[in-house]
Amino acid sequence: MSQQPPQSLIDAFLQHYSKFFASGSHQDKGLKVLQWTLWLFAYRLQQTSAAGSSSHTVSKALRKLYNEVTFTRYLLRFYGLPDALLAFRTGGWTVGSSKFAKFLGSLMALCMVGYYPLEHVAYVKWMLPPSLQSSSSSRKGWHTAESLSAYSCRFWLVYLIAESTQTSLSLWRLYREQEQAIKDNHQSEEASDNNNNEQDDFSVAIRSHQLQLARSLLFTLPCYSWSLPNWDTQPWLPEGTCHGLLWIESVVSMVQAIRSYRIR
Repeated sequence: MSQQPPQSLIDAFLQHYSKFFASGSHQDKGLKVLQWTLWLFAYRLQQTSAAGSSSHTVSKALRKLYNEVTFTRYLLRFYGLPDALLAFRTGGWTVGSSKFAKFLGSLMALCMVGYYPLEHVAYVKWMLPPSLQSSSSSRKGWHTAESLSAYSCRFWLVYLIAESTQTSLSLWRLYREQEQAIKDNHQSEEASDNNNNEQDDFSVAIRSHQLQLARSLLFTLPCYSWSLPNWDTQPWLPEGTCHGLLWIESVVSMVQAIRSYRIR
């Protein structure tokens, strides 16, 4: 039998790229990195260039692209509500068997059940034709796109608090289990490959939880800022701080996804 020629680096890259981005979650993470990187370049050019200069024009073009990617990600979230409903009905987001763990899992799912419809309606209102949009935005109240977006972020903020609590408890449990495993290994006469593999598994799981907790914390301040009344006209966080945190989160999110993919 003839052997197949070794796979080239380009083919190997394309194979892994296609497999990685076949996941809808990974596609959204890729768009998120693009979204906030476009904002970062636009923001830096705007801060360092004079009005009317070519750099300032490039900044406006990059900001337009950033807005397009932002609303593309709004569309992708239309697939999120069924997943949240299923998690609420089945306890799919619960980590652990205690009553508190089940409460946290149900609370997270319920928050997303509230979050998605409000954000969908806000998106539709933002996409209205200019004539309808102007008449709609002239009215004040809970039904404006900005108000609905703020309400959705309040659900998201509670979700982040619940998720951070869940991740912290899981991380604490992993630390204790790792410590106990180390003690058991010291008491045994010989260190085996199984013990080494067990420690590697602990290290991978702990790092994954640390990255998830970092992401939740990076989201929290921007989410709180967006949940306040008049978040669009009187933001609590300056744009550079708010969006800078989200750019860092997008990078951490992609690192977490790549690590998870490589482990498989």
